Amino acid sequence: MTEAAGVPAANAGQANPSANEGQGGSDEAPKYVTEEQLNRAITSRLKSFEKSIGGQFEGFGTKFEAFQATIAEALKPKQEPPPDPKKDPKGKDQPPPLSESPEWQAMQKTIADQQKKLEASEKKAADAEAKRREAFKRQTLDEALVKAGVDSK
Repeated sequence: MTEAAGVPAANAGQANPSANEGQGGSDEAPKYVTEEQLNRAITSRLKSFEKSIGGQFEGFGTKFEAFQATIAEALKPKQEPPPDPKKDPKGKDQPPPLSESPEWQAMQKTIADQQKKLEASEKKAADAEAKRREAFKRQTLDEALVKAGVDSK
C-alpha cells in the first residue's frame, strides 16, 4: 500500500498484533509508551532472561576447575621407577650421556665457531658504521668551513 507524503498509514503507531501474542496484553495496542513503561518492560525481560541463563551456568566454575585438574593430571610427566641395581649393575642398557656423544660435541664446536664468526662480523659492522659517521662529520664540517670562507685544511 502506498502512502501520501506526510500522511501516516492507517495502522501507524499501533503494534503488530502478532508481536504481543503470549504476553497477556489486550488486543488493542496503546497509542504511546512512556519511558518508564519501556524501562519496566525491558527490565522484566532481562530479569527473566538472567534467570533462565543463570540456571544453565550454575556450577560451571566448579565443573571447569575439575576439568582443568583432570587435564593437568593427564599432562604431568609419568614418573618411571628407578632402575633396579640388581638387574643392571653396570648400566649397560642405558645410553651414554649426551655430553659424551661425538655428534653433540661436534655440534657444540660448530656453535662456538659460528658464535665467533657472528661476533667478528658484528664488530666489523660496528667499525664500518663508526668510520662512516666520522667521515660524515668530517665532510659536514669541511662544507660548513668552506661556506664560512675558511680553508678546511
